[in-house]
Amino acid sequence: MSQNTSAAVSERTQHAVPTNGAEDRTELRRRVVRYLDQQGQTTLRGLEVDVVGQIVTLRGRVRSFYAKQLALNCCQRVAGVQQVVDLLGVDANSSR
Repeated sequence: MSQNTSAAVSERTQHAVPTNGAEDRTELRRRVVRYLDQQGQTTLRGLEVDVVGQIVTLRGRVRSFYAKQLALNCCQRVAGVQQVVDLLGVDANSSR
């Protein structure tokens, strides 16, 4: 009976569960980076983007609090992202 249950679970979740985690992380990272690039803020283009599962971590420095919020909000809008870890710093000398 447990074999049938496992097969049914696998069959039901096959479309929802990624088959290749590394490939899916790479694709999610690519989508996040592309979306950040499309915002027209040069400071967002140099950010480090790491993906583990559906968690995106942003690292780097931005010029303003606005740019930081923009980066975080952009990441949250990308399909597949469930959580964003904020490791961004704001350059105090650049804010105006």
